[in-house]
Amino acid sequence: MEVDLEKSLNTAGKLGYLKEKMVQGVKVATYRSPDNILVLLVSFDPSIGYTENGKVIINMGGWGRVREIVKAQTGIDLLRHNLDELKSKDRVDNTAVTTNDKLLSKAPTKGFIECRLLGSNEHIINASNNYTHKQTKENAYLGVDINDLIDWNIDNIIIIENFNAFCRFNEQHTKLVEGLTGAVTVLAYRGHSNKNITSILKTLAQKDCKRYIFADYDLAGLRIAESMSKTLKAHGYILPNKPWMQTEKYIEMTVKENRKKQSSIKISLPSLTPYFEHIRDKYLAVPQETLIARRIPLEVIDI
Repeated sequence: MEVDLEKSLNTAGKLGYLKEKMVQGVKVATYRSPDNILVLLVSFDPSIGYTENGKVIINMGGWGRVREIVKAQTGIDLLRHNLDELKSKDRVDNTAVTTNDKLLSKAPTKGFIECRLLGSNEHIINASNNYTHKQTKENAYLGVDINDLIDWNIDNIIIIENFNAFCRFNEQHTKLVEGLTGAVTVLAYRGHSNKNITSILKTLAQKDCKRYIFADYDLAGLRIAESMSKTLKAHGYILPNKPWMQTEKYIEMTVKENRKKQSSIKISLPSLTPYFEHIRDKYLAVPQETLIARRIPLEVIDI
């Protein structure tokens, strides 16, 4: 079998295309590129059909042969197996069906969130329905299925931009946040997979608790917070408490190299405008890690 055909047969989108055409009983299919999977199939096995004037003509019984080839190559029966159902399963489940466990399986981390719980052990036991029995230590975190977290009786969720800040933020830091109340707070790491982030934020938006975003104190951090807040339906942002009262201190903490890259950034939310203007006018860029290390007083800014 040609390498291009083998590669195409091990691509979820191409299998979906074949299944759709097969179910429809298509006899003539147009194509734009010679790497179209039907073109590759009829080239590999002429009994399936042939190409003519930018079209693939499927012979009588051709779809049966396509079904056989796909089954032999991947283990998937295009007529019997529900591809959408396979996409919702993980690699362990799908090894029972296909020889390529990555082919249709959901991403290993899809639906999981890296989080930490802060509060008294008694409150955490009750809030998490005995999922965990104590506050998460610094430099440690839990990998939790989002559906489990949704059932927890928590007071706050704080989405944190940076991983080190996420790992080091503790209960003492929550006491520095003016306006943050409640017995149990979940810290959630923003993560790197944009697709998973969006899915997680949409799910968390349905959670009956206060939802906040804590990012770097720079223009990029404000933009990230503004963008995430729409999907999360956030109640507010966690930002330095009246930073313009200590501008020299923030200038001292600024990473100038970071600031140079951010001059073109704009924001639109009125609640962030005073902070945007302070950062822009004073040429500031202060990482979360610095805010945490220096125990800078913070506050909740309502949206």
